[in-house]
Amino acid sequence: MLKRSVLFILLLLANLSLIAQQTVTGTVKDSGGQPMSGVTVVVQGTTAGTLTGVDGKYTLPVPAGGTTLQFSFIGYATQDVAIAGKSVVDVTLAEALKGLDEVVVVGYGTLKKKW
Repeated sequence: MLKRSVLFILLLLANLSLIAQQTVTGTVKDSGGQPMSGVTVVVQGTTAGTLTGVDGKYTLPVPAGGTTLQFSFIGYATQDVAIAGKSVVDVTLAEALKGLDEVVVVGYGTLKKKW
């Protein structure tokens, strides 16, 4: 009887840990509607994260307490999206409009052309 009780409690605890973790899937596209591969998707405040595939799709197990996904890619503005119990989160990233403040071109050396 004691063994059954202990086994039941262990199974119950294992199920509760699976319930506490949800899985979020989705697709990341650029402003032109094209799928983006290699976009970093991270659950803020945790080390849980993944990258989008060639088709722009991702699947990410969200640990208990995770409320916001952060999407980032070089040359695009980082975007934070609240999960709020959703299982599918699709995102469109906008290009980051940052210009260079200053460009300096320096050339050294000479070259003689021989005929």
